Amino acid sequence: MSDFEALRNFPDLFVENFRMPSQVFDEHNSRPKDFIPIKAKLAVVLEYLASGDLQRYLASCYRICKQHFGRIVNDVCEALCTVLKNEVPDWTEQNLLEIANGFENQWNFPICVGAIDGKHIVIKAPPKSGSIFYNYLQSKITLDASVVLKSNTNFKLFNL
Repeated sequence: MSDFEALRNFPDLFVENFRMPSQVFDEHNSRPKDFIPIKAKLAVVLEYLASGDLQRYLASCYRICKQHFGRIVNDVCEALCTVLKNEVPDWTEQNLLEIANGFENQWNFPICVGAIDGKHIVIKAPPKSGSIFYNYLQSKITLDASVVLKSNTNFKLFNL
């Protein structure tokens, strides 16, 4: 039995040492709930995935402890995979052969499973974004939008 547990057996000594009854101590000694809104969690994880920055750096920017930030990343990524699992086609051999046959039959491109295209969209720079959106080739502030299309011009992947 530890000293703390021994003090709990004597309420007068507990109050003398901690200036509160043990019941009040138990109420205040619980870990606080997670008060980070779901939208904020999603935004932080999307920034982490898009930027490639270290978890500890982003955690310090948003004042989240790095261990909790790692749990947030895991939870949000699991939720995204669960929600979006039907949006991305299965990468089975049969599925890839169907896509390749579609490109060969419709567009005369053999051994092709996707067409990639992109565009730089001129935007107004977000506040405090620095040079993140600066396109040095065009000397403008742009956002890069990329898509991968199937042979029937349906979107397979979209990246903004």
